[in-house]
Amino acid sequence: MKSELGKGSTFYFTIPYTPIEDLKKRSVEAKDVVKLASTKANVLVAEDNESNYKLINAILGKTYNLFHAWNGREAVEMFAQCNPQLVIMDINMPEMNGYEATAEIRKMSAEVPILALTAYAYASDEERILSSGMNSYMSKPINMQKLKTQVETLIKNSFAFM
Repeated sequence: MKSELGKGSTFYFTIPYTPIEDLKKRSVEAKDVVKLASTKANVLVAEDNESNYKLINAILGKTYNLFHAWNGREAVEMFAQCNPQLVIMDINMPEMNGYEATAEIRKMSAEVPILALTAYAYASDEERILSSGMNSYMSKPINMQKLKTQVETLIKNSFAFM
């Protein structure tokens, strides 16, 4: 600390941190281990709102391996890496919205079910969601039992076709 009367003070401190690239690398490595060591189904959750993701994690995290993408672009990039049996897709996200991300994912797989999770609840929104390549949708706020049931149904139905 340095201080001069009438001129002010200067404080110095050190904050320990891990560079973001190291954290991403560790995250990918940890996810690869989870993929290899677990018999749980993998679910990719594309959700830009941290509170919504925490709620989804609280509802599904013990039953499924969850992989979190913060936006649509990241969801597309993570899709091949985490090999999900289901994608939960928010519609309104930065960088690439849920419709755009779904279109890109459908180029890689037509079989993996995609569940839209959205604040939009009008009939026209449902029609657009289903015609864009998503298999099903739920409106927010999230209903715990409905989410569990719908995820379980979509995963079971997708294994029936494999």
